[in-house]
Amino acid sequence: MMDRVLVLFGLVALATSYTIPVSPREYEVYENGEDENPILNLGSDANLFEGDILLPEGRNALIDKIYRWKFPIPYILGDDLDLNAKGCVHQAFEMYRLKSCIDFKPYEGEKTFIKFEKRGGCFSSVGDQQTGQILSLGSGCDHKAVIEHELLHALGFYHEQSRTDRDDYVDIWLDQVTPGLQHNFNKYNDDFITDQNTPYDYESIMHYRPFSFNKNESIPTITTKIPEFYNIIGQYLDFSKMDTLRLNRMYNCSGPLTLLDQCAFEYASICGMIQASSDDADWVHTKSRVGAEDHTLLGKCRDSGYFMHFSTMNGKSEESALLESRILYPKRKLQCLQFFYKMTGSPKDRLVIWVKTDDGTGSIRRMRKIHTIYADSDHTWKIAHVPLEEGAKFRYAFQAVRGDPSLSAGGIYVDDISLTETRCPNAVWRIQNFTKIMETADVDTVINSPRFYSPEGYGYGVSVRPLTTYTDYTGNYTGLYFHLISGENDVVMQWPAVNRQATLVVMDQDPDIKLRMSTARSLTTDMMKTPDGKLLWDNPSKVGDLDLSCGFYRGGSWGWRNFIKHFDLQRRNYLKNDDLIIFIDFEDITSLIKTEVPIKPRDCCVHGHVDGGIVETRCSSEKNMDMASADRLRMIAALTGVLALLTVQAVPTLTDENADAGELRDDIPEINRGLEHLFEGDIAGNPSRNAILDQTRRWKFPIPYILTDSLELNAKGVILQAFEEYRLRSCVDFKPYEGEASYISFTKLSGCWSYVGDDGTGQNVSIGARCDTKAIVQHELLHALGFYHEQSRSDRDNYVKIWWDQIEEGMGHNFNKYEDDFITDLNTAYDYESIMHYRPLSFNKNDSIPTITTSIPYFNEVIGQRLDFSGVDITRLNRMYSCANTHTLLDQCSFELINICGMIQNENDNADWVQTLSGPADADHTLAGRCRDSGYFMKFDTSSGVVGSSALLESRILFPKRDEQCLQFFYRMSGAAGDKLVIWIRTDDGTGTVRNVRKIHTITGDGDDAWKIAHVTLKVTEKFRFFFQGVRGSSNSSGAVSIDDITLTETSCPSAVWQIHNFTGLLTAAPPGSAVISQCFYNSEGYSFGISVYPNGKNIDYPNYVGMTVHLCSGENDAVMEWPAENRQVTIVAMDQDADVKLRMSSTRSFTTGKADVTGTEDTSSVKVS
Repeated sequence: MMDRVLVLFGLVALATSYTIPVSPREYEVYENGEDENPILNLGSDANLFEGDILLPEGRNALIDKIYRWKFPIPYILGDDLDLNAKGCVHQAFEMYRLKSCIDFKPYEGEKTFIKFEKRGGCFSSVGDQQTGQILSLGSGCDHKAVIEHELLHALGFYHEQSRTDRDDYVDIWLDQVTPGLQHNFNKYNDDFITDQNTPYDYESIMHYRPFSFNKNESIPTITTKIPEFYNIIGQYLDFSKMDTLRLNRMYNCSGPLTLLDQCAFEYASICGMIQASSDDADWVHTKSRVGAEDHTLLGKCRDSGYFMHFSTMNGKSEESALLESRILYPKRKLQCLQFFYKMTGSPKDRLVIWVKTDDGTGSIRRMRKIHTIYADSDHTWKIAHVPLEEGAKFRYAFQAVRGDPSLSAGGIYVDDISLTETRCPNAVWRIQNFTKIMETADVDTVINSPRFYSPEGYGYGVSVRPLTTYTDYTGNYTGLYFHLISGENDVVMQWPAVNRQATLVVMDQDPDIKLRMSTARSLTTDMMKTPDGKLLWDNPSKVGDLDLSCGFYRGGSWGWRNFIKHFDLQRRNYLKNDDLIIFIDFEDITSLIKTEVPIKPRDCCVHGHVDGGIVETRCSSEKNMDMASADRLRMIAALTGVLALLTVQAVPTLTDENADAGELRDDIPEINRGLEHLFEGDIAGNPSRNAILDQTRRWKFPIPYILTDSLELNAKGVILQAFEEYRLRSCVDFKPYEGEASYISFTKLSGCWSYVGDDGTGQNVSIGARCDTKAIVQHELLHALGFYHEQSRSDRDNYVKIWWDQIEEGMGHNFNKYEDDFITDLNTAYDYESIMHYRPLSFNKNDSIPTITTSIPYFNEVIGQRLDFSGVDITRLNRMYSCANTHTLLDQCSFELINICGMIQNENDNADWVQTLSGPADADHTLAGRCRDSGYFMKFDTSSGVVGSSALLESRILFPKRDEQCLQFFYRMSGAAGDKLVIWIRTDDGTGTVRNVRKIHTITGDGDDAWKIAHVTLKVTEKFRFFFQGVRGSSNSSGAVSIDDITLTETSCPSAVWQIHNFTGLLTAAPPGSAVISQCFYNSEGYSFGISVYPNGKNIDYPNYVGMTVHLCSGENDAVMEWPAENRQVTIVAMDQDADVKLRMSSTRSFTTGKADVTGTEDTSSVKVS
């Protein structure tokens, strides 16, 4: 029967000349399904376990760092490899470079290397065997995802279902395993492998499929506890988010190698992009609305979903606006600029892409036009790729040009930009309304692409079968097939077109390129013949069929009927806007035919574990090498209320000085006024020394420190607070000084200042009078760690204006900026919110006139914040010190993903917690109900069942390093008073099993159904789980117990928490000086205290600030308390409720009680209201 070609009628936003039926001759790359689950290596004669692992017993790269690689990893491509496999290896290398710091290089005689060979299957050793090792890519293994999988083994990872805790997430049906192969389902203890403090990942590229090693083709050997993941386990798409996170943690990758820039425009800083000052108008940062939705979120969220827009409805023809990127520093001379755009105005509107490069003086101002996009009748979001070839610092820029305002009813939109140091795809094909196509297609439906041309000049195309004859346990598949097309260059092309690799990619349109799981398949042309004896890859005019709709010939097609599951298409971002986007490449890989190089012989060497009694002597000549073993501001006045977290604690030494009262009126430059030995206001030493670029001046951790007794007592406590913030957000750590050569001595000298970087001989950080706030200590420590002020950047004049005539005489040097050969931005955008930025009035000679203002006016109120680290501060710190993990964050979860962060439902309770989507009457806490299809929380329904019935929700197994933890979470109890939420822990029972139970805390519903915060102190020193028990407390209950935004840190919980509801109303109505007074709390010693909050300031001098004061209360323990209550530090935190604890910018102030009458001592800390 003649196959039917779907007539598109606008379903495909490209040419319309390819819709006439052509009878395709299609051939399968793997006719016998060799690629369906190749890593099982069934029938292989290699000595394997877990299907594809070669490993000498007792070695484990995950825990034993001796088996971790140094980068770049030398490799050899053996000439027995299929040519297609060689090309796919290079594709896999590029994915590692894009998503991690892992890199590879051709072998040049190194001791350790990976040799890719074609043996009996796909397999690898685990970890660096240190003598060279084989990674086999046999038949069916020439698949980017399979190679990524095998390389993860080589890098030190086992299969996901080998984890210690796997039985909490999957069921292994050993009675269904082929006899003799049960060992492939072994699991390993946590002293052998580690989960890198991540939850179980059903989506891991390292997970088995359900039917692995099964003896009955219709019965699985592995099933998932959460049924929704049954069709997901064993995916061969790409790295999962968790795969990448673990890889980066294991190898301390703080940033990828080839990602230069990306932006979804969700923050007012627009990723450091700038508006040109010489154009006619500006691009506008625009919030999504009905009829003008963004691409990132598709208009699904209130108050989120931004894009850049240029209206072409007014003004004059040819007026334009130029939007420029920040300055970028490439490492390769090859980039691909990808972005989404929409043009809804005049057909004459244009979007022009430019680059700006160095003009020879160090200034980026030489312009070069790269590409022009013209408007058409399609007003939907489209994707664009623009190749760049920049070898030195540059900017890219978008110029929007008005064509004819009288004909325009819209404008030009740009969103979801990414710039990578990779090649752009040769061709892109967008098929619209693909869901509808899948619903109406049958197995005879074919969609043929237009003709594309390769860089060499070959014409080619792709055929898509929305529904193929292939099905499996997940359902239906879509097939993709590649074919040659006759073209204008055929007379000079080489025929047959052999040794060319065609790569087809179905794009996952996640806005974060690092999280995309695009699926890719490749084939390489050869002398293959069709059943009628013709060469498949010969000139299509000779061997193809005429497509009358367009007048060219289409050759036979080769491809995959099982290219992508319908299940996968519908669950991720493959069909965003209902567009299926396909990338196609067709390139000559003849150069890869001969790639093998001889392995250089080396002398024997001795290595091994001496402490374990094992010493190996290994020789690694070619003959005896053992290959088989081988910008949202934090609104303190949040709609849901203000949370004040209070801590009162004893500190170790005596002083008679209290913390300064009042808002932090004076910033660092004001405090340090008159200290002429400093530059930039608070930096000591020679400014020619720069730790950011000079790695010899970077610290080794933990950093030894001394708290000198010259410090005020409050300052000592605040320094310890700052240490905890570093530990929570980075790998930076500190320890008491014990005679080391390099250390930091905190001392009270004049002002607050530090040196930049590690001097190597010990150095001072001064925390003088009025410097004793956590944020100032964080700031000075960032200097010590190697960072300058934000406005010192070489590109600062694009973001701020320095008013030189308003600077105090003799202080102009504090506004110096430094060239990029002196400091580096660590590939981050200018950060108005940085804790390292000056305030507007820094070093000013006129009290009311600023010395520094921002190009984006919104940020004039933001620069110079002394709340906490910004997100970019943390990114830079972690990049500079290769921090892939933090010290004290054990777990956090906002329940946005279906795996609920690895939490598990108990099988022995009465009911289950249910992952629930936010609704108008039942909003989540994370997003406060602002988004469609997002905003989940966990809910236990108490409206049915017997009184006392309950459900348990347990965390994954956690491994503490300290002996104290704080569990923080938000909860809501909307049922009858009497419903309960009980917090428990499970610990090791002495056999290694986590099952000893201890009740920690109980919360009883009180009829208030608002979201509340809770803190529960845990004191656990061994592996454990925490869990929540929801209990139905009354037969009259008609509501539920809900939890959201869980955080578990290895820190102390606050002594008290005060949550003030409807605080926005108080900000509006409360006059200056009026207070809201808390109940009285108790600290751990027994002192009673309270807090007063002044929504509009304690007096009229600070009407735009929230004031807070602390007082002691009389209490039941007063008779035994020590009076006066000296040397107690009071810390007040106005909490930023960001769901990610690492991104919170809470405002913190502290003071320490002295010898004065403490009942009359107050801290008048203030929080600015924006």
